[in-house]
Amino acid sequence: MKPIFSLRGADGPVTRGHFKVGGLPQLMRGHLLMSRRSPRDWLTAENSQAPGHTVAPGFSLPRAPGFSLPRAPGFSVQRAPGFTQARASAWTAFTLVELLVVIAIIGVLVALLLPAVQAAREAARRTECKNHLKQIGISALLHVDTSGFYPSGGWHWAYAGDADLGFGKSQPGAWPYSLLPYLEQQALHALGSDGNPDDITAEQRSGTRDREVQPIATFHCPSRRAPIRYPAWASFNEPTSHPVNSLPVTDDLVAKTDYAINGGSDTIVQPWNRPPSASHPLSEDWKPKAFDSWLVGNGIGYFRSEVKQAQVTDGTTNTFLIGEKFQEPFRYEKASHGDHHGMYGLYHDTMRYAGGFNENASANTTELLQYLPLQDADIGNIALARDVNPCCTWRFGSAHPGAFQMAMCDGSVQAVPYDIDPLVYDRLGNREDGEVIGEIPF
Repeated sequence: MKPIFSLRGADGPVTRGHFKVGGLPQLMRGHLLMSRRSPRDWLTAENSQAPGHTVAPGFSLPRAPGFSLPRAPGFSVQRAPGFTQARASAWTAFTLVELLVVIAIIGVLVALLLPAVQAAREAARRTECKNHLKQIGISALLHVDTSGFYPSGGWHWAYAGDADLGFGKSQPGAWPYSLLPYLEQQALHALGSDGNPDDITAEQRSGTRDREVQPIATFHCPSRRAPIRYPAWASFNEPTSHPVNSLPVTDDLVAKTDYAINGGSDTIVQPWNRPPSASHPLSEDWKPKAFDSWLVGNGIGYFRSEVKQAQVTDGTTNTFLIGEKFQEPFRYEKASHGDHHGMYGLYHDTMRYAGGFNENASANTTELLQYLPLQDADIGNIALARDVNPCCTWRFGSAHPGAFQMAMCDGSVQAVPYDIDPLVYDRLGNREDGEVIGEIPF
């Protein structure tokens, strides 16, 4: 820093320092060094007109009574040329280079901390998702205790839940509807109940429509999307595909789910045609009846299923129940195949397959790959509003890196790695194949 004053002797500069004149008078900033002439000869500037001395105007130092210091001949106090108080203040600011260095250091620290923050947030979201599946798994076990079997898969995508038709194969609604009473959603489950199980009344259709548009946070993974309403039938070019026992949803926004029940290790032929008419949706073709052999799956939930725990012969800890379903990120907030209905009807929206070596896939590599779990990715044709590629429709998966989460038939929740052995994966999806799984990778 440039000195404010300098002390000069007869033979040249002796030392430099700083006086503060004004604000705090009579104070010295810096240190005056001892004179080289004598260790006891302290240099000072005093308000005196002794011969041979020049004193800075207005400057004085207090002295004890009777005290004086000898002065070297030719001593003077000189103010540095061009010094002003404003310049003294300016000398304390940052230079541009210093500022850029500080900014660069902060940027490096943020770059180092950001991944850790993101990982911590994802860990929290994964834990919340696991808690949702845990609640769903416990609700399914309560359903077993009450009804004697796991929640049914439902009848068809053209049906929503009916509070007057009980549980099991007589219930047209999918498994999310059957679990509502066990998730403290009794009022939502009862919407549309009119006490008449044989007819679809205007009251029932109105209540069913109100339920279709009510999102539930428990059925959503926070890593994927918020529990709000999303586009459905009309956005998928199927404007008339709303449930026949419900009024149409005028804005085409309905409640959905990020979870699906295990339909088994084999794909199941589902009823494709809609019911005969909306005025008679419970015609004989759609009334509860005995299972057709080609509609029976080896999983837990499918067309009009009633799977008892005794039928899970491979063990409840070794059999998938309900887990995260695969979804393309591009279509999170759109209508996509396997995610274009409400969550109360039977389709790939609510049922997926966990297989790798079924009768068809064993000879078809392409079909095999359509079964294996996958982290969410845009693998379909994003140019199509109505992409029906089964690669995005049949499999389980999630937005989490490394693994998706699955509630097992005993109510526990496990993280299943995406690179799981296909044979092990197939056996975990089949409740009754009798095969020894060996070491489970979770």
